Amino acid sequence: MDAVIEIPPKASPWSVARQLQQEKRSQGEPSFDVALVLPNSIRTALEVWLARIPRRIGRTDNKGFLRRWLINQSFPKFTSTPPMHQADEYRAVAYWLGTS
Repeated sequence: MDAVIEIPPKASPWSVARQLQQEKRSQGEPSFDVALVLPNSIRTALEVWLARIPRRIGRTDNKGFLRRWLINQSFPKFTSTPPMHQADEYRAVAYWLGTS
């Protein structure tokens, strides 16, 4: 992980994309290579797409038809009974990506 970027609550998707692009340039590096797009919303996918991050990993499902066009690598929806807590689901995503 290169950076955790705090996003202002009322920032537009375009200002977030600019912030993502500027973050890496300020470190003297090209833009980000990969974005893990959490949570599962159209807005988060749009932000990293606008920032031109080439590899955008996130969950896509039938409800997120538009999101499917913005994410270019999807991971499966993890199901369990009882339902999995969001923190556990994010850990499952990290495991699926090969991290610990």
